[in-house]
Amino acid sequence: MMTVLDRLRHWTYGAVKHCTGSRYAENLRWLHAHQFDSYEDNLACQQKMLRDLLIFSASHIPYYRQLLRQTGVVDGQGRIHLARWSDLPALTRGDLQAHLSQLLSDDASSRRRIIALPTGGTTATPVVPKADLTYWDWTQAQTWLYFSWMGLNIGMPYFYFWGAPQDIGAQGKTWKDKLWLQGIQNRYVLNCRRMSPEIMAAYIDRMNAMPERNHMVACVQELYELACFSQEHGYPVRRGMVGICVTTAALTEPMRETIQSVFGCPVFSRYGSREVGDLACECQYQAGHHVNPLTAFIEVVDEQGQPVPPGVEGRILVTNLHNYLMPLIRYELQDLGIWSEACRCACGRQWPTLKMITGRLHERLVLPDGSTFGKVFLHYIMDPFQKLRAYQFHQVSPTQVEVHVVSPIRDYLQVFRQEYQESLKRFHQVTEQQFQVTYKQVDLLEKTPSGKQLVIVNHVLPARQPMPVSAATEAAVPVFS
Repeated sequence: MMTVLDRLRHWTYGAVKHCTGSRYAENLRWLHAHQFDSYEDNLACQQKMLRDLLIFSASHIPYYRQLLRQTGVVDGQGRIHLARWSDLPALTRGDLQAHLSQLLSDDASSRRRIIALPTGGTTATPVVPKADLTYWDWTQAQTWLYFSWMGLNIGMPYFYFWGAPQDIGAQGKTWKDKLWLQGIQNRYVLNCRRMSPEIMAAYIDRMNAMPERNHMVACVQELYELACFSQEHGYPVRRGMVGICVTTAALTEPMRETIQSVFGCPVFSRYGSREVGDLACECQYQAGHHVNPLTAFIEVVDEQGQPVPPGVEGRILVTNLHNYLMPLIRYELQDLGIWSEACRCACGRQWPTLKMITGRLHERLVLPDGSTFGKVFLHYIMDPFQKLRAYQFHQVSPTQVEVHVVSPIRDYLQVFRQEYQESLKRFHQVTEQQFQVTYKQVDLLEKTPSGKQLVIVNHVLPARQPMPVSAATEAAVPVFS
């Protein structure tokens, strides 16, 4: 329940956003109003948004101007033929790197507040697509809609158990940052970039000392490690919470049970990526990830790009419906998923539901002091580099790490020596100089026997397995008719 002070923060947040030209509040109200619409209404709205995006892309996006006509999805008269949709090839991260400028709208100068959307480090190929304020307003509205499912609204106090430097780097640096993030958003950061027994004990103490903070947004693996520490060392969380939303990796049932036992509240798993925003989230019934059809069109397809039936594993492709600055159409996230059978969820939302999300491996570096470091934070280290095709971290001993980089540029580390020095500096900052690190240019990166290209290859610890999401209640799957 929101207090008077929480409501004041909520109003202030909306007022500040409105003064900057943001339509976040209007978008959030619209999503709240339509989240329980019928399946038919959802599908009709989604298809209209998709058609509008395709018409725009055929006129203003050089990359798609040719491709949409070649595949027959858009004909010479500008008519849309969704029956040809599966003929449109998936957009990969390699395509993004190769055609980044061609994917940018030719009316980019008319867009307000252009935003870079770098990948979060969960894949080995760094890309930086772009979006504008309109996209960002929809993304923020989507995120807070999902948070509202666990009872968290803007202005209410919550813990932010996070570690990505690009997300929390500004926290507390200036009085404006403190006022906006801590004062108005009421967010309290617990930096989980590094985890050790001392750090985890201190964080539990802080949580116990702040009983008014009843919600948390967290990196799932790091929170699971905290919960295991609490159980194994008899260091209890002496207060119940209302809800926790976890992301950055898949949530297994043993992980859920452990976290819920320690924190005394339900755990909601959220799925998405930096390039296309939040895509799906569990409701209070924890019966699969509900995909919002009003912000994105998600497909599960086979190797030929054709849709697979419910219950069959396939590649996840995403088309964000609100990024007109740089549309990502049939964008491949390098994840695998399984649709549920057609049936309504008890929550009342007639949204498509992903029964299972697989394919993401959670790799980690283990520091000499026993703390761990996850791959979700590595993009910050590699961000200074330009024209980098891919990278991979190898932990070759408890104190040594090799960073392998792939680039078509010969003597890459010499050509970009200044960027290399900045990346090395960042690596030492986030690991507190506990590793000896060397960078090496290679032609190919190591892959697993199944062909998966990992971001972290740990030669010290055994490889971890994919972490599937639990089986879900079935929901309707959108198809084109």
